[in-house]
Amino acid sequence: MCLPKGVTRLAAVVDHIKPLAHGGSDEDSNTRNLCDSCHAEVTAEQFGHRGPIKGRGVSRSGRPTNPDHPWNAPPGGGESGGPSVRDTERSLRAHREQFQT
Repeated sequence: MCLPKGVTRLAAVVDHIKPLAHGGSDEDSNTRNLCDSCHAEVTAEQFGHRGPIKGRGVSRSGRPTNPDHPWNAPPGGGESGGPSVRDTERSLRAHREQFQT
């Protein structure tokens, strides 16, 4: 599955083309060798789950990994026109102060 993308990876997982849980056999004709990421993608699809969306998620610091996310915009909004982190923090602080009892 990696070769059409121009990528070569170690095939680390024996994948069942028709999963055993869906009545597939454990014969060589029903298996293929895949890398970990291709196996995760195929398995998610076979069991009705959405695959991971590139650029979604957060880093260990809690910041979004998508470079186009407004939180990753340069101060003042930058090209994306989204609020900067500082603007967002200021807005949240004002909101909290407004509703404190």
